[in-house]
Amino acid sequence: MFTTGNATVDAMGHMHLEGNVIPHTWYQNLTFENGKPDLNSIIILAEIIYWHRPTYVKDEVTGQLLGIKKKFKADLLQRNYESFANQFNLSKKQVKEAFDRIEEIGVVKREFRTVGTGPNTLYNVMFISLDVGLLEGITFEVGRVLPQKSPPSNLQSGEGGDVEVGTNTEITTKITTAINNNDDNKATAYAKDNPKPKPPNAFQFYEQNGFGGITSHVANKISNWIDDLTDELVVHAMKLSVENNVLRWNYVETILKDWSNKKFTTIADVEADRLRFEAQKQQRKNPSNRAQPQRRVEVVPDWFSKRNEASSATQALQVAEPSGQATDFEAERQKVLAKMNVKPE
Repeated sequence: MFTTGNATVDAMGHMHLEGNVIPHTWYQNLTFENGKPDLNSIIILAEIIYWHRPTYVKDEVTGQLLGIKKKFKADLLQRNYESFANQFNLSKKQVKEAFDRIEEIGVVKREFRTVGTGPNTLYNVMFISLDVGLLEGITFEVGRVLPQKSPPSNLQSGEGGDVEVGTNTEITTKITTAINNNDDNKATAYAKDNPKPKPPNAFQFYEQNGFGGITSHVANKISNWIDDLTDELVVHAMKLSVENNVLRWNYVETILKDWSNKKFTTIADVEADRLRFEAQKQQRKNPSNRAQPQRRVEVVPDWFSKRNEASSATQALQVAEPSGQATDFEAERQKVLAKMNVKPE
């Protein structure tokens, strides 16, 4: 038994999934004027392509390919707006408008026929044809949905007349300007022929980074979040999910809900919030870095610190003198206070 070395991939191989395929480039080529993917047109075109994919007929005994056949009965695919509306939970108006847009591109064409004769005649029965050449254009070439218009020529015809001879400086300036203009034209032409690849939008990023095939339910949710926030923020949330190795849409949506509640509108808002959170976490780890409250400093006057000295001097004078001598205690006290620079009371 063959194996890929990955149990999940092996298990998927036994499921033999079938159904519609949506190439990544459609999310860039089938868009509205604001650049948002035209989801209704995308899923309807995928369904039309499914019906145009051939069915392979094999021999039941040998398994040898006997031939191929088409899925629809008539020469063209016969479907009506109501069948698409019921299949994808859309209104008939939404289906018709989506057909208008993809037919304007030219990838499909509607043909309305009268079918049957007599009392069973049906009028305006819709048949659908597919232009495979234009389908390849929107599938394998980014930004090449419609035929490109030829750019206007940079050369202008001049009129005859006398040639004015100027100074060397003027001539040099004109030649240099002509050369620079020519280089600019070459650079512009190169940029047009070699456009820089656009970063993937939210739908492409989802499929290109392991979240799995995008379903119409998830596609609608992504579209709604793009309306509420921005495509850039939705992609950024998916990047965080990939970095955390949690490839689930529910995880991405939890991040988006948090940003929506915080009224974030740009990645700068997200980064500023992350830096604030990191600073708070670091402060909790190192409480010594917290600002210490300022202590009140009391100012003590000099006389308060010298009060004990004056009291001791007074007590010393009260010691008994030798007998027969009278002591003027007040005079002595004043002398002591004078030596200590203490003003008398």
